Amino acid sequence: QIAGGSRTIVSTMLESHLVAGAQSLDDGTSGLLYGQSVTDACMGWETTVEVLDGLAAAVRARRSKS
Repeated sequence: QIAGGSRTIVSTMLESHLVAGAQSLDDGTSGLLYGQSVTDACMGWETTVEVLDGLAAAVRARRSKS
């Protein structure tokens, strides 16, 4: 939609962390994996980079239409 020229999308929110997914605190904090969410499941760093690169390309395409 953005690349197509739509101006109705003005913001976005990504749930991102270093490691994809989520982990539970049910067993305490001793076995937690560094960089993985303990709340909502998040996309990992590599996916975040791909999504942001795609968003940036879409914004550039929209700007070239004006």
